Amino acid sequence: RSCMDTRPAATELLRSWMSVTVALTKTDRDELFRLAVCTQQSDCFIAFNSSMVSDVFQNAVNPETAKIAATFRNDTTVPTLSEFVYFNLSAGTMELLFSETVRVSSLNLRELTLQYLPDADPNSVTLTGGSTNSTDGTRIVVQLTKADLDRVKLTAVLCTASTLCRVRVTSSFVLDMAGNAIQALATGVTAKDFANDVASPVMTGFDVDMNTGVFVLSFDEPVLASSLRANTLTAVSGPSTTAVSLKIDRSVT
Repeated sequence: RSCMDTRPAATELLRSWMSVTVALTKTDRDELFRLAVCTQQSDCFIAFNSSMVSDVFQNAVNPETAKIAATFRNDTTVPTLSEFVYFNLSAGTMELLFSETVRVSSLNLRELTLQYLPDADPNSVTLTGGSTNSTDGTRIVVQLTKADLDRVKLTAVLCTASTLCRVRVTSSFVLDMAGNAIQALATGVTAKDFANDVASPVMTGFDVDMNTGVFVLSFDEPVLASSLRANTLTAVSGPSTTAVSLKIDRSVT
C-alpha cells in the first residue's frame, strides 16, 4: 500500500463487519424484563451517541435517539426455580430465586409445597395462601399465613433444619414477564439457609369450665403438650389479691 492509503490491513478487515452482535448480561436482560421494555417489536428501540462505534476509517457512527428493532423474537424460555434461598421458621418467611424476572401478580402460593423428603412426603404442607411485598424481579420473599406456619410447626420435623426443608412448585406457581409458566418441580429443592424458631410462645387467653374443672389455654403458636408443668399454674381472684395455688391432676389434652 502507498503511504497515503488509510485503509486497514487485510487482518483488520477480517475483524470489521456490517453487523455486530451484542450479548446482554443476565442482569441487564432481567432488568429489561422487569421494566417491560422490548416486550414486542413496537416497544423495542435503542438509542446511542456517536461514540458507540466507528467505521474502518475511524468515522463515528451517526447517533440515534430511537431506532426500532428490525425483527423481534419474543421470550419463550421457561423460567425455573434456581434456589431456595432461606426459610425462617420464627418469622414464617422464605425467599425464592428464579432464573429470570417473574411477574409477582401471577404468583399463586397454593401451588407451593414444603416438604422434608426429596420426593413424595406424607408430612408435606401445601400452602393455602400467603403474601409478598416483593416487586417483579428474580427474587421473591413470601410470608406464610399463620395457619400454614402452625401446620409446619405441628409436623415436628418439617423445616426444623435446612436439610429437612425443601420446596416444590407446580407449573401454575408463577409466570415470567412474557407469560411463560415456571417449570414444575418433581423433586423438592433444599433450603440453602435456615433460621430456627427462637421466639417464645405467648398465651393469648384461656377459657374456664367450672362444671368440669377444665382450663383451656390458648397460645399464639403450637406448643408441646408433654412439656406442660401444671403445678406451675396459679389462679388468682384479681391482679393484687393473694394468690391461690392451682394443682391440675388430670391428663393434659
